[in-house]
Amino acid sequence: IHTDGTVIVNDTTIPLMVQALQGIQEKCSHKNNNNNKSSFLFLFQQQQSMYTLMSLLGIVTAAVVVDGENDNETTTAITQGREIILKETMKTLTMLLWNIPSLRDTFVAWERWMELFKRYATSVTTTTTTTTNHIPLVVELLRLAHVACLNCESNKVNWMKTCRRKAGGIELFLECVQVNNHNVVVDVDSTMTNITQMKIQACKLIIVLCRFDDFRDSSSPSTTIPSGQSPSLSGAGLPTVSSAHDNVLELSRTGAVPVLIKLLKQNTSTMSTDNNNDCVSSCSTSSCADQELCSFILQALRVLAIQDDIIQSMVALGLLQLVQECLCTSLQQVEEQQQQQQQEEGTIATTTHDAEENDDNDNEKKNATTTTSSSSSSSSSSSLVSIVAATLGLMRNLSGNDDIKTTLCIGSSTTTITSSSSSSSSTTKASLPQILKAMKLYSHHTLIQQHGCGTLAAMALRRPTNVVHILQQNGHVSILNAMKGHPTNVSIQRQGSLAIRNIVSRPLPTNATISDDSTALEAKDIVLEAGAEPVLKDIASLHQGSVDEAYAALRDLGIQGVKLLKVGSDGRLQNRSSSYNVAGVVGGEGSTTTTTKRVSNFRPVFETSRELD
Repeated sequence: IHTDGTVIVNDTTIPLMVQALQGIQEKCSHKNNNNNKSSFLFLFQQQQSMYTLMSLLGIVTAAVVVDGENDNETTTAITQGREIILKETMKTLTMLLWNIPSLRDTFVAWERWMELFKRYATSVTTTTTTTTNHIPLVVELLRLAHVACLNCESNKVNWMKTCRRKAGGIELFLECVQVNNHNVVVDVDSTMTNITQMKIQACKLIIVLCRFDDFRDSSSPSTTIPSGQSPSLSGAGLPTVSSAHDNVLELSRTGAVPVLIKLLKQNTSTMSTDNNNDCVSSCSTSSCADQELCSFILQALRVLAIQDDIIQSMVALGLLQLVQECLCTSLQQVEEQQQQQQQEEGTIATTTHDAEENDDNDNEKKNATTTTSSSSSSSSSSSLVSIVAATLGLMRNLSGNDDIKTTLCIGSSTTTITSSSSSSSSTTKASLPQILKAMKLYSHHTLIQQHGCGTLAAMALRRPTNVVHILQQNGHVSILNAMKGHPTNVSIQRQGSLAIRNIVSRPLPTNATISDDSTALEAKDIVLEAGAEPVLKDIASLHQGSVDEAYAALRDLGIQGVKLLKVGSDGRLQNRSSSYNVAGVVGGEGSTTTTTKRVSNFRPVFETSRELD
């Protein structure tokens, strides 16, 4: 590569460059020794070799001087060689940015990235039959953007600015999500997987752009500023304001919501077809990829569901039914897998007992078959777990709307008058039983328990009717079991405490009947009977991030003799004043301490006065 931008390419330089790039990838891989890997990455960072790799992104669009005969075959070979170098360059950049997060601030080649993306994404999305050899390049471009934006707010801002500056950038990005799997030149599993991977990477990029994850200290630069380099390229002066909200609005205005919901419909129908064809237990490559894609679509919809207008537009497009279908189908497949595994374990145990006197070769064949079956089953199971967690997370955000959370909790039925003599009715089933079922099946999974408690907390907020249904189906027991099962997880303790407080904070309807066995008339009595007090005192109150919620729940439960304490600079416990650095909740039966009431300056009564000086 010369200083004037020309690239000397021949039969020798292409394999040498590819070999060098693959050598860097091997140094960065997890297979390499940790000491050698760390030394190489440190040397790479000190030499500022990122700029050399970023310059290689322009190898496709740069002027080329052919060293040798310039005929059609040579030109075609050089074009293919340059695309191979481009692909290996993007892989190398992705691995380096993943292994050295501080280098992400130095990635400034967004203009070249957009030029390449427009070049190859246009050929993938506009032709009637997709050019299969360009799909892997688009996948690598999206993966590079995802890793570069991960935990780096400046790159998220720069990516959106580049898309706005290059007209149609976001629209073309969303078109990659809508590529039809049937419009391929060669209908093979590898090509279908590449198209699915392209959609997965696009959803991952949406998730990163619409979520704030850059928690680095803005006062100190992430890397040492080399002499003569701009602070903006070194990581100094990182932005402290999240761009996630603006990115959500931009993507929503461009039409990301209907695109993702349409893709979810297609994916759900594909998964249902695979289920009918008994692909659940075998988990072929395509079915596992579809399950993984379904999980990331749900996660992308969740990060977009942050405003009431967006949530209502999602529901108007039929998202509730799709989410319920995803949850029900996944839980059904999980139960089928568990039953099948139990049957296989019983069969294997019987076979082993009956074949103890067989030769070693037969036993090795049986063990190999068992290992293959268990590995495929675990792969499918992990994909289904991701779908369940993503579905509960989306339901948790949708429950921010009062009407929608009531529909999810108790169901709804609507009647539409089509004419003077006819009408049509539609029914939406309640999702509460499926949510509690998921929490029971995956009691060990922290994310599912967190989203389950958060969804129940949102459903119970300001809705006593929903609380009745939650108590009738022992939702409060599921919440307490989650808190007891994960005593060190602060998020679960916080969401569980919020859920308990929302359940008991308002009186139940007068005609509410929880169960025939319970004689309690109030929600707090029912929750206390389930053992909420020791959970809130002994588990939730021990964490800095959940002690306020645990105290509020204990207060609304009517527990006497509870107060908040803080740890002073000398290590002594003090009564809590205006400080919010709380250490824990103390007190209980037999305690001599009393609840301290803070004096508020707020005057709840409005008085008219002529003294307005």
